[in-house]
Amino acid sequence: MSRSDSLGRMNRSALVLPVLVVTFALAGCTAAPPPPAPEPVATADPISAEETCTQWSNVVLTPIANAEVAFAEDRVTQQELDGVAKLAVSSLAMLDVEKDTDVYFAIEAARTADDTNIAAGDEPVSEEWRAANKGVQEACEAEGFDVYVNMWTGG
Repeated sequence: MSRSDSLGRMNRSALVLPVLVVTFALAGCTAAPPPPAPEPVATADPISAEETCTQWSNVVLTPIANAEVAFAEDRVTQQELDGVAKLAVSSLAMLDVEKDTDVYFAIEAARTADDTNIAAGDEPVSEEWRAANKGVQEACEAEGFDVYVNMWTGG
């Protein structure tokens, strides 16, 4: 056997061994099915109508009412009043509401109401917002909870 025959066999062996290693390695790397999704776990009890009505009172009505008084007394500008109203409207998305209840439907109506004028400034409050506000109040009262305003301003 010549030296070149011996080298040819070694070169083939040198190529076959890595190919076999890669083949076996890839065969072990087939995609496994994903693990099953965990079952949903209830992390909290449904929110009560009382809590939703409290949030409505504290987060929506109270800031607007206080800003309206400050505006009427020339302590804030129309721009500041509008800013408070916009903040209150954006806060509607964060209110916790139990689905498919009268309070839920009333809050949803407020969330979708025309929010161009929800504070009594230079223009009267929009009728759509007035109706949405009344709807939330009535739904809360039907559940046995009042809506309220905490006044901290005015004389």
